[in-house]
Amino acid sequence: MIDNHYSTQQSIDARDQFNSFVSKVFSWMFIGLLLTTGTSYLVSQSQSILLYLYNNSFVFFGLIIAELIMVIYFTRRILKMSYSQSRILFVSYSIINGIVLSFIFILYTSTSIASTFGVTCVSFGIMALYGHFTKTDLSSVRNILYGGLIGIILLSIVNIFMNSSPLYWLISIVGLLVFWGLTAYDVQKLKQYFAYGQKNTGVQNNLAVMGALQLYLDFVNLFLLLLRFFGRRR
Repeated sequence: MIDNHYSTQQSIDARDQFNSFVSKVFSWMFIGLLLTTGTSYLVSQSQSILLYLYNNSFVFFGLIIAELIMVIYFTRRILKMSYSQSRILFVSYSIINGIVLSFIFILYTSTSIASTFGVTCVSFGIMALYGHFTKTDLSSVRNILYGGLIGIILLSIVNIFMNSSPLYWLISIVGLLVFWGLTAYDVQKLKQYFAYGQKNTGVQNNLAVMGALQLYLDFVNLFLLLLRFFGRRR
């Protein structure tokens, strides 16, 4: 009887700890999205900054390259960073991405941006819930999702030169399927992150930020893809 009670209490404690971990992941994701949105809007209201970015394309593309380097560095060094370093890097990335995405407020109407954001939240939430509650091991489709992601990147580069409208929409549709799948997969993967860092608070905190970054990227990419369908240009 005592052993059963102890086992039940352990199970409850582990569940509470996991829920706390998931809450931390989504809190950091929300902070990242808030910083990106705020930065994008503020930059879009500054004509001098926009003109500077427009007239200095090397700066704009330099920011994109910097983002890529930051994500790669974050992924490879996450277990060796301090918690403060991982937070600073995540916040910095969110702000830089906000600068890069500031042109959205110039290209699209505020109403369509808001409505697309709402659609993104709903679809992201559905896939996140699926990833959290499903009993299916989504790691079985991981290679397919990553293969699709690589395919999207390559086709997008090709379409820069081809400027093909059918290929553009094909990339958009496949992209939505891939990032919806990645959302479910990345949410399910939080269980692995929690288990890996359960005996080390510092590692677990860093993995929470890592999980937040991955879900943040899923959300942002879904938003940008959905904007192609629902966004109304000015």
